Amino acid sequence: LSLSSQISSREGEVSSALFCTRATHSSTDDRRLSALAASTRKLRAVLMRALITILALLSVAAFAAVSGQPAGLNAARMAKAESLAKEVSLNGDFSEVRRQLVSACGLKNSYQTGHCFGDYNHVDCCTMQMEYSTELNNNRVAGMHATNPLAHVINPNSIQDSSFADAQGGSWCTCHIGAGNNKQDVCHIQFQSKIGFKLVWCGADYDLAILVDDDGVLINSGKPTGSLPPLS
Repeated sequence: LSLSSQISSREGEVSSALFCTRATHSSTDDRRLSALAASTRKLRAVLMRALITILALLSVAAFAAVSGQPAGLNAARMAKAESLAKEVSLNGDFSEVRRQLVSACGLKNSYQTGHCFGDYNHVDCCTMQMEYSTELNNNRVAGMHATNPLAHVINPNSIQDSSFADAQGGSWCTCHIGAGNNKQDVCHIQFQSKIGFKLVWCGADYDLAILVDDDGVLINSGKPTGSLPPLS
């Protein structure tokens, strides 16, 4: 081969090598850009969900400020619980009465709700906006656990379908420690809501069961039979 032919051949090899190098770099860059775009889309989706949640909470808070109602109040769920509580027969065996009260509160009868309305303390049917199920006590309710986290039991045990007024709402049988004229209890302070009903034991032998609403108005009464809850 002549010198010029050899030079041309060598130039062709160099050009091919440069093209391959550029193509490889371009392919790598494309993959990086594609990965970056995917990450950006995921981040945008996460931020959008967070923004929607924040706006929902701000909307609830704004409504509460205007209406004078607690921010965590779920009025439809509270009204449904009160309505169902009025229909519960309190004169049967207490084991069945308790199950009916759990259901009336918008809760599933499960091992996690086995204590609900079964002692002197867990007698408040607290209904709430589900966003407020993660609220903590933060030492606000005297006599209670400092944080009192309950979202892990509220979420799986709350009846969340159209049969209970609001598929998005939550319920729990909260402690009535702190209840009274100032309503410094878990439902009102920690969850910033109101009770659908409260179970109160009355009479000389504490065998008369009455249900009252958030204002203390009597909505049902009866004398359950069988094994009743301990007094303390």
